[in-house]
Amino acid sequence: MTVLSVRLFTDFELIRDGGSLLATFESGDGGCHFLLFHIRSADGPGPNEATRMGFERPVTIDSDPAKRPPDTDTIRYSALNGPETSVTWSLALDLLSAIERSPNLDARKIEGLMTMRRVAEREGYEPATTVKTYRLANLPADPSAP
Repeated sequence: MTVLSVRLFTDFELIRDGGSLLATFESGDGGCHFLLFHIRSADGPGPNEATRMGFERPVTIDSDPAKRPPDTDTIRYSALNGPETSVTWSLALDLLSAIERSPNLDARKIEGLMTMRRVAEREGYEPATTVKTYRLANLPADPSAP
């Protein structure tokens, strides 16, 4: 795998799937890439709930539109549909170190990167003290409810 260089960190996002973590950065060649930690979850204690158990192995995503599937009449692909490359936790830490040297960090971005660093240092493991149960979006708490 070619090691990506980081020219500029552009954003951090806590994805609304229960807590996947995403860092967006510009590579040395000017391309836009993502470092993504997919959430790993299990069924929660109640209906329509899930429990965050940790994170899957990290991936980088190339957001180049030419590398994504073409849009159709019924499907529009986002930048996150670019090709994924699985990376080691060690390489994720190296990318985070490079991202952290970016000049445009604000408090929100720093907090997000610190969260990603803690996850990477634990290799995706979620300590029992931080395991979180969350309600799945747009679903009624009671499956029989309208």
